[in-house]
Amino acid sequence: MSYFDERNTEKIYEILSGILKLKFKTQIKGSGIQFTEIHKMINLQNQKEEHLLFLDNTVIRFRDNKEFISKFCEHLKENIKEFNREYEELREQEQNSMFVDKQYIWYRDEHISHCGHKQLALLDKMREFLNNIREQEEKSKQNPKRT
Repeated sequence: MSYFDERNTEKIYEILSGILKLKFKTQIKGSGIQFTEIHKMINLQNQKEEHLLFLDNTVIRFRDNKEFISKFCEHLKENIKEFNREYEELREQEQNSMFVDKQYIWYRDEHISHCGHKQLALLDKMREFLNNIREQEEKSKQNPKRT
């Protein structure tokens, strides 16, 4: 298990929240998600901005809210699958081993349960954001601006 720098994650969350204009601090806090770095890149040919977010053991590259949310949702789904796999592995270990460290099993159970629930709540929040973006896109298609 690697060192978790909560303050760094909070600092990067604030930067990310400022870029995206989205709030999800309650859901991210205590979720086990670790933001490690964020970078802004500018294409010098067309001046378009992109961002790189380093989190956990992956990188999300995004240009806008919709792209970030879609990729972040995929990351959360993978994490949740991993929690489920680890949970099943613990159950199997508990049933098939003669000597089981009950304290370790309890600790891992608690961690999986807590982080899993927080990340499910975060996934729900991200889906809500994505649905709002899609609704806005649909409205703007129906009511194009006249200039």
